[in-house]
Amino acid sequence: MSQLRNTKKLEIKNAVLKSGYFTLDDFEIDFNSKNGYLVIITFIAYPYFSFTILENEVKEKIKSSYLSLQSEYKIKNVIQTRECPGDFKENETKNYDDMDSCIYRIDQWVKNLYDDLRNINLNQEKENNYTKDIKEELDKHFNDTEKFNREEIDKLNSLLDELNDRVTELEEKEEINNDEASKLIRIVKYSKNNLNLMPKKTWFISTWNKFKNIDTNVKTALGFKDTLFNLIEYANKLLN
Repeated sequence: MSQLRNTKKLEIKNAVLKSGYFTLDDFEIDFNSKNGYLVIITFIAYPYFSFTILENEVKEKIKSSYLSLQSEYKIKNVIQTRECPGDFKENETKNYDDMDSCIYRIDQWVKNLYDDLRNINLNQEKENNYTKDIKEELDKHFNDTEKFNREEIDKLNSLLDELNDRVTELEEKEEINNDEASKLIRIVKYSKNNLNLMPKKTWFISTWNKFKNIDTNVKTALGFKDTLFNLIEYANKLLN
């Protein structure tokens, strides 16, 4: 099984971030697929959405001679992307001659994903691969496609502003370092931007995916508990 160089892995991660819509915490990036893929990028909140790069063989038609009765083909090695969503269809496969062209496609795929999330409906929604208990907890509060109204967005924006102020305070007191503070401020920014974009379920999961990798001591200082349930309960109380 082929393994990508570290330089290409970094280029792929940068391509995911290029659009500015999401952070790496929103995606699972698997460079060690057992299926022979070079990389699989999965959107965590909706695992149905993914971008795969793999090596493959395809048939390429050879220009037939005037007297030829049958088309002739040769086998060509290609680098292939499998994108969900694609540019026009729900699933699209594209063939390229080089890896750089595949990496270049990632930015457009992220933009397509962003557009689909803005227009998501029940027919587009696919079953999430979250554990049963997490899904049941989300179902207690929200339906599948419910989005925040203006009042709810204002309340959560206020909460996130308070969190941002708390981060600044902890940094000034040197209770968290500059790197931790910068990462938290980026999380707050992306979470605020996504309030208008995502259904409530997706927003809570996406926000949690960003916070779950923060050091436990930092989360304790911020007042966030180390479970998805507590985050949902905490935010849900603000909306009632």
